[in-house]
Parts: sequence; structure tokens; C-alpha cells
Amino acid sequence: MTNFQVHPIGTICTDGEGSYLKIDPDYIPALHALDGFSHINAIWWFSGFDTAEARAVLETEQPYKNAPAVMGIFATRSPIRPNPLLAPHKFSLGMGLCPEAPGFREACPPAIPVSIKGPGVAPYCPPGD
Repeated sequence: MTNFQVHPIGTICTDGEGSYLKIDPDYIPALHALDGFSHINAIWWFSGFDTAEARAVLETEQPYKNAPAVMGIFATRSPIRPNPLLAPHKFSLGMGLCPEAPGFREACPPAIPVSIKGPGVAPYCPPGD
């Protein structure tokens, strides 16, 4: 099995108005030109669910009204999964891009932001790769 390293790009902070993403100063250059988008998608690691027990859950009883009696964990929004990596989290850039971007209402510590991308921006895959 291959192991991967994930490096946080910032922290999710909470105050009286909600949660926001605070980008680590080392990653500020990576935000260049994102201000042309109306919103961005953030990907984060739910470190609070990074346990052997949580990673072993593959099915869950009906998590939603009108859902099947049992659902595979990948068909849910649950942070409990083999790799607690959730994506994307869409939030507005209506107030402009800044190192402290508001909008992480569902994310809260100990979630760790690991990436950001503009909407519709797919990873580059050269032809023939």
C-alpha cells in the first residue's frame, strides 16, 4: 500500500461570526488569479476522524430521509470514511480574495485545509499520460 503525505495550507479559525480559512503565509502566492472566480472549492482533511475505527466504516444505516436502508459511506456526506478527505467545500469570494477567506460554515477545527481550486478547474492530465 502506498502512503501519502498531506501538508496543511492554513487553518480553519472560528470567531463570533463563524468560521473562516486563514491561509498560511507561505501559500499566499498560490492564491494569485483566484480573484477572477465567484467562488472557490476547498478540500480538507477531517483530522478528528482519522482513527482506525472511523476509517473502517464502509456502510451506514439510512443517514437521510427517503434514503436506502443501508448506504455505502462514499454515497454520504459523512466525514467518517477510509480517508477523511472531503471536497469540495464551495464558498463565495464576493468580498474579494484575502488570506482570511470567510465562508467555512460547515468546517470547523480540527478540519485541516489541504487544497483550494477554482470551480471547474480540473487537474492537468497531458494527452497520453
